[in-house]
Amino acid sequence: MGINIEDPEKIPRYEEIKDKTLYGPNLFPSAEVLPLFRSTLEKAFEKVFELGMNILKAFELALNLPKDFFVSIFKGEIPPIVLLRLLRYPPQPDDAPPNLQGAGSHTDYGFITILYQVNVMGLEVQNSC
Repeated sequence: MGINIEDPEKIPRYEEIKDKTLYGPNLFPSAEVLPLFRSTLEKAFEKVFELGMNILKAFELALNLPKDFFVSIFKGEIPPIVLLRLLRYPPQPDDAPPNLQGAGSHTDYGFITILYQVNVMGLEVQNSC
């Protein structure tokens, strides 16, 4: 499951771009089944977005760039496509075959990926070397 920015008030020119982008309504389980799910996930989305903006500010400092160099791009006229995805990578037994995976090998797209991982190793960053 994933969520993104869906509030047209937060997306300038929404009517003009809505059919050309990945913006759209998020789908949630019924509040009768999971009453706090939507509000909890939306708060998490806001906090992770805020964390991403702070990471961009740290990049600016580390790279000796002007203040808001990256932030102005990501908070510009058309907001970035930001996804909060709920993925579970279950632990694998030591004797698991090499092709047993929770989610297959893939490349994350975009500028940064923020990964929250607790007590379960297994995800790896690969490079072309």
